[in-house]
Amino acid sequence: MMRKHSKILSIALAAVTLAGIAPAVVYAAPPSPVATIAGPACVLFPRNLTMGMQGEDVRGLQQFLNSHGFAVAASGPGSAGAETTLFGARTRQALAGFQRVNGISPPAGYFGAISRAKVSVLCMGASVSGSGQGLTTTITPLPPAAKAGIGGANGVAFTPTVVTPPPSTVVTPPATAAAVPAGSIAPQSVVGVLCTYRWGNRTQLMKGSGVIVSSQGYVLTARHIVDPRWTYDVYQSTLNAEQRDMYMNAVLDHCEIGLPEQGTALPGGGDIRRLNPGTLITGHFQYRAEPYFLPGRNGLSASEYNTADFAVLKVSGPVPNCSSWNRECNLAGAFPYTPVMTTPLPAAASDEILSYGYPSTPGVNDAASNFMAFYLKGAVGTVGMYLSGDQRFAGMPMNFSFDAQDIHNGRSGSPIFHRGKVVGILYGSTSSQQSFNLSMPAIMAILKDAGLDSVASFSLSS
Repeated sequence: MMRKHSKILSIALAAVTLAGIAPAVVYAAPPSPVATIAGPACVLFPRNLTMGMQGEDVRGLQQFLNSHGFAVAASGPGSAGAETTLFGARTRQALAGFQRVNGISPPAGYFGAISRAKVSVLCMGASVSGSGQGLTTTITPLPPAAKAGIGGANGVAFTPTVVTPPPSTVVTPPATAAAVPAGSIAPQSVVGVLCTYRWGNRTQLMKGSGVIVSSQGYVLTARHIVDPRWTYDVYQSTLNAEQRDMYMNAVLDHCEIGLPEQGTALPGGGDIRRLNPGTLITGHFQYRAEPYFLPGRNGLSASEYNTADFAVLKVSGPVPNCSSWNRECNLAGAFPYTPVMTTPLPAAASDEILSYGYPSTPGVNDAASNFMAFYLKGAVGTVGMYLSGDQRFAGMPMNFSFDAQDIHNGRSGSPIFHRGKVVGILYGSTSSQQSFNLSMPAIMAILKDAGLDSVASFSLSS
């Protein structure tokens, strides 16, 4: 017998009311791990930089390197006080030295998202702080007295608002035919997602997970990672003034997608229960991606629209200079992917389901206490219950809970797998033992209503 849900669901960055589904609930924290990089004393780095590029941001990078012990040149152009706007061989060499010292691999002298974030943090002398259930990671300038040590409690904290949900109503998915043998998950299809927002003179980084569901490079992830205005509209009731300003005015610049290394193996359910090893994405992210589809109302009730927390990204190409440090920069049309499945759905409380993603929780097993560390981690468990919508998905399993081990915070966008296929996308969690997820039948129905169900490789059963 399925139990009723009576806990407060929490996501990582804002709060949202989901009326009309079971349980109707007010989420108690915002949806995604975030790093805010700001400050007039630091140059804004809105783009990646590589050999041959020019601009004032190149000059700012040279100034940073020169002032932090990684001299671009001892004298003349590029030296302290004579920085230039050209990214040349000396800039690359100095940057590579900085990357080696700071554990950024490979130290190839490519200024990508991970290096940009690290430079911005060190530039300001910043503190990384968490709050609530590890929901928010905010990087803010420290007062001069606090700059001696990074890692203090001087960041901006978010205090969640706790609201008790009404009683829940559980729906039971229809019976299905016996499944054929399980397929296998493509490990490289489980990707890290790092999106860059522009917000005034700041660069906002949003971290999450996703899954490639087509050889053409379509990626399913959580909408609150890629769509700040939707996040504002849905979550604004419990955001503080600064958060409301950010989500209302931030603009997505681009996202980057990081694939695990070729040969990466995903732990099975038994290994996750015993140890749950983590695999670090060691290099720079290989690909840029842009939003391809964001759900519209299209027959959805207001509450269903607010619950449709998924997005489709489309890989647009490799990041600049990718081939100089990575061998997997030309996968166009041949991306590793895992198909989606809408039937049979896993039986509640019995069928094993798995999830893999990149949690932001500091110090998770072998994961470093570092916002920019993308460690691939597993979770194993069962469906706790299925939850219906109130209009388009009335009486249908739109959402489901995942009762598991090692979910951890910050896994927004992580795929849920059953029998080797994708059956849902994670968007919120109550604790390290329970998450809430949008079901694949709901996702595929929304895509089909928009005429886009071909973006995912589809399996009726497996």
